[in-house]
Amino acid sequence: MAKIALLVGVSKYSSDFTDLPSTLKDVEAMKEVLGNPKMGYFDEIMVLNDSNGDNINRNNIEEAIEKLFDDRNKDDILLFYFSGHGVLSKKGHLYLATPDTAKKQSEFSKRTAVAANFLQDEMSDSYSQRIVVILDCCNSGAFTNGMTSKGDKNIIDIKAELGGEGRAILMSSSSTQSSFESESSELSIYTKYIVKGIKTGEADIDGDGKISVSELHQYASQNVSLESPTMTPQFFAIMEGEPILLARSPKLKYRGGGQETVPINDDGKIDLSESPNKDKIPKQESPKSFNPLSKIQVGYLILGIVVLLTILSPFLPSLKLPPEKQQNLRYSTLENLLKQKKWKEADKETREIMVKAGSRKDEDWLDEQSIKNIPCPVLRAIDQLWVEHSDGKFGFSVQKEIYQSLDGTEEYNPKIVEEFDKKVGWRKGDEKLTYNELTFDLGTHYRGHLPYDIGYPAINGLFFSYVDTCGL
Repeated sequence: MAKIALLVGVSKYSSDFTDLPSTLKDVEAMKEVLGNPKMGYFDEIMVLNDSNGDNINRNNIEEAIEKLFDDRNKDDILLFYFSGHGVLSKKGHLYLATPDTAKKQSEFSKRTAVAANFLQDEMSDSYSQRIVVILDCCNSGAFTNGMTSKGDKNIIDIKAELGGEGRAILMSSSSTQSSFESESSELSIYTKYIVKGIKTGEADIDGDGKISVSELHQYASQNVSLESPTMTPQFFAIMEGEPILLARSPKLKYRGGGQETVPINDDGKIDLSESPNKDKIPKQESPKSFNPLSKIQVGYLILGIVVLLTILSPFLPSLKLPPEKQQNLRYSTLENLLKQKKWKEADKETREIMVKAGSRKDEDWLDEQSIKNIPCPVLRAIDQLWVEHSDGKFGFSVQKEIYQSLDGTEEYNPKIVEEFDKKVGWRKGDEKLTYNELTFDLGTHYRGHLPYDIGYPAINGLFFSYVDTCGL
């Protein structure tokens, strides 16, 4: 298995577009973390940008893309990263702008820009089934609070543009929003947190020492939403088998809960000999010799313990896990159900967790107050599991994006709620489907079909507004 990346950054544009000097730093920072053998450990990184007066145009970008995807094996991990202006055709198709791209009376000169469908064709022709695309795309436009506007008002159907088997697509903002680069920072906001998540190991959310594509996006998305609430990064994954592991975490988590940065060998193992804290690591003593018990003695010992517990059981307090441990067990149950593709059981488990987290005692649905009672980490944990195991098809964040694309707000609008129900497959004609009429299968062509409606229609807007506040 090889890991190969192509990093493209365009900083200088025609007078029709604003220059983006941060793209050069974006590419440099991505190359640093991906090329580090203790982090990204990529075997080959190709860089294409317009620094030092280097010429960059549609032809050499497309040639580099062809080289990235040509003559590869199924398990090769291929990464394409682009930082620059993204523009849309009248039909809503995405193009990556080059220094030669200029606006025309109707739209822009397509012959100078790289079409997203060209990228899709090259990915489709590649044998690799482990492809990652990261688009920190921007469009020309307004300035707000010292930030350069990035994006486009029109809707990009990125799944249709770039989707396919064995692919993960990450975008810096949703199709209806702008992305931003801060003039006070050297990097674009989205790229900054992609890099930071790998460099610090903070994107290793499950603490297994590895950073998957979905973990990296979740980390970046949450932090981007805090810094720039108007941005909602997108993630689409259509995967078979194990998730794509993009990097190693340079953090070692100790049992006591603390973290230290430690060296990691090229084979992924921690090298304690180079650790600055190696003197603090206790030496293991050889176990003292002992005389093993005979089978008869062991039998009597177990029998004695059982009898003792039986006698004392009425007087012992009930053993109960603390709430946070119980919650972790609930996530574990949900995760196992999703892994087994038991969508109906997973939906019911999600409802139970949500109702309990919302302190809703006598009902199995949420009202306005119980929604606000649900801690954001609970929502994020549930959403991450649904998105990851459905290849980006199900989850609260997916539903929220659909709801907002219909101009849905916190205020109740029956027409928007009805249209939303149709979009996610909860309604046919004038009738809303019953629970047993839903399609509990990943094969449904409806995105956002699950988890199913957990409250009455009038609070849909409130729920998705709260989901947005929690950074999903």
